Amino acid sequence: MDVGSSQSLFLKRYESERQLASSVVMGGIQFLHTAFGLETGVGINARSVGMNIIGATGVIRKKLAEVAAFGGGIL
Repeated sequence: MDVGSSQSLFLKRYESERQLASSVVMGGIQFLHTAFGLETGVGINARSVGMNIIGATGVIRKKLAEVAAFGGGIL
């Protein structure tokens, strides 16, 4: 199998998987940028509650740290 071929199913599947993972990470970054950019009382309170939930939930906190450190295993 020629992995460099434009017809390579292996590369197309890999590209599709990486694009999905990248989109999830970019969406998360955009969400954080928006959430931390809010300067209203409601935005600040919602952000605080969200961070408290993440801090109290070991599984979510561990997964976020893993994704941030290694960039993989999102899906």
